[in-house]
Amino acid sequence: MTEIEPPVESAFAGADGLNLLTVPEVASLLHVTPEAVRLHVRQGRLGALRIGDGKRARIRIPSSSLAEYLRETSRPPVETR
Repeated sequence: MTEIEPPVESAFAGADGLNLLTVPEVASLLHVTPEAVRLHVRQGRLGALRIGDGKRARIRIPSSSLAEYLRETSRPPVETR
């Protein structure tokens, strides 16, 4: 029987357990536009790393930053009767 491997969370999954997500990946997970993700990064609401210099720099969001962002912005579920 063949063992099924779990999907890779990101193309930038590091050997040290640091998973770096691209702006489009985060946008897809949050159901928002990539521009909205970039805005949250610029405003400091979402932690990110810049890889490279100048206009060609790439933004990568650590999965831990995304998890922290979700904890801070999540609301408790609304009770219905």
